[in-house]
Amino acid sequence: MVEYRHEAFRLVCAFQGKMDTVTAMRLENGVDIEVRRAKLPVVFDLSGVDYVSSSFIRVCAQTARTTGKERFAIANASAAVRIVLRVAGLEGFLKP
Repeated sequence: MVEYRHEAFRLVCAFQGKMDTVTAMRLENGVDIEVRRAKLPVVFDLSGVDYVSSSFIRVCAQTARTTGKERFAIANASAAVRIVLRVAGLEGFLKP
């Protein structure tokens, strides 16, 4: 699911497994609470994710709006996930 870590003045949200619609809907409120509580830049670590749905893309977009675009990043996405995020218009948040 998701693990929250505070690293180098940022909140890292490390996701695991498939981020399908049901999973994303379960995580959405908890992620929002953690992001608002931390008041730090946020990184979504997708190293353990092999699939993202449109519902998870909505979680990414909401987090970018909450934190401010310059304070949100997506890291360690697989090639397949990167393609989906690019098509969804989130390529500006992708970090190598």
